[in-house]
Amino acid sequence: MHVAFFSDQHPSTLGGLQVSLGLQRDFLEMAGHTVTVCSPDSKRRPTPGHARASDVLLGSRQVGEHSFQLASPLTDRTMDAGFSRRPPVDVVHIQADVWGAWNGYRFARRHGLPVVHTMHTNIELGLPAAVPLPGVMFRLIYAAQQRYMQTPVRDMAGYLRAFADAADAVIVPSAHFAETLSRYGIGRELQVIPTGVDDRKIDSVRSESR
Repeated sequence: MHVAFFSDQHPSTLGGLQVSLGLQRDFLEMAGHTVTVCSPDSKRRPTPGHARASDVLLGSRQVGEHSFQLASPLTDRTMDAGFSRRPPVDVVHIQADVWGAWNGYRFARRHGLPVVHTMHTNIELGLPAAVPLPGVMFRLIYAAQQRYMQTPVRDMAGYLRAFADAADAVIVPSAHFAETLSRYGIGRELQVIPTGVDDRKIDSVRSESR
């Protein structure tokens, strides 16, 4: 099976989502599957083991540790060209909250593919901690969500419901976050799958002499 991951950030940059994505990729590949990540490019790549030369990277703007990239017809063509050099995609797995999600849903629509969306981040709390002028940023992403997901969005509840309504399956990393999404009016079934750890690394640490 060929799984296309869509991420807001390059898989080799530092972050909890990137660690989760890299762990999933490693174990899917060990099981014989193919994984291609589509993400913004980045000038900072401290953990190259999480990326592959065949990943589909998109031009972006770098602001601090974060890359920003908006969906567009040019982006669509870049994605389609990149994936055309890979085996046919079987499923789109969106592991993103903003531009990576918009790109993933657009790609899935164009190619008639099923979508799994893992909602990793409570962006209502995370965004103000990551960017200046969060109120302005929220208004911008609500407007972009309306454009890309083609549904009215006026608040965070509507923003997240637009994604949940468009996905074939939704995964969340904790029961606590599932409860938050339920309060937002997301009534569909949510699969709670906590981010795992690599048992081999735990065993390696345990085996070290003290």
